[in-house]
Amino acid sequence: RDRQALEQLALETRRAELVHWLLLAGWLPAPLWLPPLGVVINLLFACLFNLPCLLLQRHTRSRVERCLQQRQVRLRRSAPPR
Repeated sequence: RDRQALEQLALETRRAELVHWLLLAGWLPAPLWLPPLGVVINLLFACLFNLPCLLLQRHTRSRVERCLQQRQVRLRRSAPPR
């Protein structure tokens, strides 16, 4: 639970979220070559396999950021007065 590891984890969750947003957007060019049913299937597939990952990354990042904030508060409280 050291600060550097938590900050690295927060960074990795942001990267993972960006990747899944890009993958989710991958269905957008599908109408250029797929029939309507293929577009619907492609969209469902993109949502089914990317939305859970996006939600998990956001949840994890919020927990990590909360942990970092709590750690900072504890450090401030334990610091000797000036």
